[in-house]
Amino acid sequence: MVVAMAEKKKGEAIGSFRHTFARNEGSDHPVQQTVYVNTIGGVEKDTEYFVELKNPGKSAVDFSEIEPFIVKTHNGQTSFSIPLEIIKEHGILTGHCAIIKIYEVNEVEAPTIECTDSSLIGRAEVSSDASMTDGCHSALRNKHISSYIGDDEVYLKFRNLKNGKDASAYISQNAREYEFSFPISVRKAIDAEPGDLIEVISNGDERRECTENIDRDEKIDEMYEMVSELYDAYTAAKND
Repeated sequence: MVVAMAEKKKGEAIGSFRHTFARNEGSDHPVQQTVYVNTIGGVEKDTEYFVELKNPGKSAVDFSEIEPFIVKTHNGQTSFSIPLEIIKEHGILTGHCAIIKIYEVNEVEAPTIECTDSSLIGRAEVSSDASMTDGCHSALRNKHISSYIGDDEVYLKFRNLKNGKDASAYISQNAREYEFSFPISVRKAIDAEPGDLIEVISNGDERRECTENIDRDEKIDEMYEMVSELYDAYTAAKND
């Protein structure tokens, strides 16, 4: 079995403009997500673009922490929406300014790669994150894998193609679109580094719905084992 993966990359820069985040009247969230592209040409309706947010000199928000992301312009006008999770996560407020750069989206067909496992769901590249102790982002991004996980927690295997090491864990969706958790326990076990290509493999489609109950049961089991070990140690010491 072989897999050919298409990857979207930034293309040519179309232009940039200064944007001030406006108040969103009558909404649960006060900052307006919609950005109107009126000052630069070449942006079309109903089309995907890469967007970068840059600091306009001194800024209350460090936009350098926000990775470039893909948007799709609306059908009726040359405008797009900035994901609400980006606004919330980075504390963007009404009145904050950013330089918005827009790029074309190039779809690159990656070389065909031979699958190492018949249960392969997909592959994803490890992103860097300087805030993490190991320098790796705590999530991977792949639309197909994200769709496979759905709303459950799924027991999946991760294999690092660089060294062949693998590890398994229960995985769930992240708040960001098409992202799913990439635990540090797994990253350490497979010696993951930014840029590594990771295979995500099915472990027999083992799923669970209520993580709170399962976590509680696991903790009870752990406590029971610990008490049993303490009792055995006490009994052995008493007999001595």
